[in-house]
Amino acid sequence: MTRTARALARILAFGSLFTLTLPACRSQAEREASAELERIMQRVHTLQDAATNEKAAPLAQLRAEHCSSAKACELQEVCAQGYSLYEHAQKTTHAVRDAMNAGNSNALLAQQLLDTNEAELERAKMLMDQCVVALGQAARDLRL
Repeated sequence: MTRTARALARILAFGSLFTLTLPACRSQAEREASAELERIMQRVHTLQDAATNEKAAPLAQLRAEHCSSAKACELQEVCAQGYSLYEHAQKTTHAVRDAMNAGNSNALLAQQLLDTNEAELERAKMLMDQCVVALGQAARDLRL
């Protein structure tokens, strides 16, 4: 083996050793922040995967999850806001529809509620899109 080849082998071996020990170099606080972010991400995935009429429990679980790191709290907040608005808008739509079908509704009031509801749905969609972006960024931050 030539001198250059031995030097290259040592560099590669050191690089492999460095790569293997790199995760151990992270502080306890960094590991805790990563674990917290992973928990929040899992709660968001569970919420996203839930059927439309079954989002209440996963939403409550997401909100109940403790967060202390800025990234985890930001993800939790934007996703909880978006899905909460979406859930509220869905309930309003069903209530107005049910009232109109039962003949218990003023048409003008129902239209006003639906118009307000449409604006709420647009805001929910914007927040849910931000949630998806934040989720992607969190995954990149964790290098998943």
